[in-house]
Amino acid sequence: MMAFTTDLFSQVAQSSTHPNLVLSPLSVALALSHLALGAQNRTLQRLQKVLHADSGPCLPHLLSRLCQDLGPGAFRMAARMYLQKGFPIKEDFLAQSERLFGAKPINLMGKKGDDLANINNWVKEATEGKIEDFLSEMADDTVLLLLNVIHFQGFWKNKFDPSLTQRGTLHLQREPPLPLLHPRRHHEPAPLCGQREEPQPRCAAGAQGAAGLPRQQGPLPGPERLRPRRQALRP
Repeated sequence: MMAFTTDLFSQVAQSSTHPNLVLSPLSVALALSHLALGAQNRTLQRLQKVLHADSGPCLPHLLSRLCQDLGPGAFRMAARMYLQKGFPIKEDFLAQSERLFGAKPINLMGKKGDDLANINNWVKEATEGKIEDFLSEMADDTVLLLLNVIHFQGFWKNKFDPSLTQRGTLHLQREPPLPLLHPRRHHEPAPLCGQREEPQPRCAAGAQGAAGLPRQQGPLPGPERLRPRRQALRP
């Protein structure tokens, strides 16, 4: 998952015009693994390569199990599948989609305005109003649309001591400095790497957080600095 996350961040960063990126690698991985349920041969091999997975047809089951282990509570997920009316699709794919991801098939009405409204209403409901206008347009030849929504709200089991924080600059952000955690006794720059890992207290959901801080001499020039840390960040 860390290898896929690094690749995804690098690809998005190359085409993004914004200084900061917010995305969910787990959401993208779930969508691709959902697609892998109906793929075979070369298409399935390419999906497995992108996801850095060698588990074959077991991948969707593994990610589905991961989501079950993370929730309920701090982690919630919703999924849905939109199909062009009359589009031929295997019943086994529909059954596994609903069993593994809870994605029920919904027929597209064929009227772009109505379909966009229905999709956006579902996303708004699934995110409890946090995302209102998910899609602004849809291709005329759309035959299959796989959607998933992930909501995470966790709390630190052991909260940070405010006295251990100070203001700092985050990457290439030109806005006013943001409050970043800088333990004073460990604030020296890492001598061998452009960034370092700061351990965080374990959260209530049982996950271990980690934050990469830019070195003191200057901001990170790009996502390529994440690549040498790929192995070190793996659990």
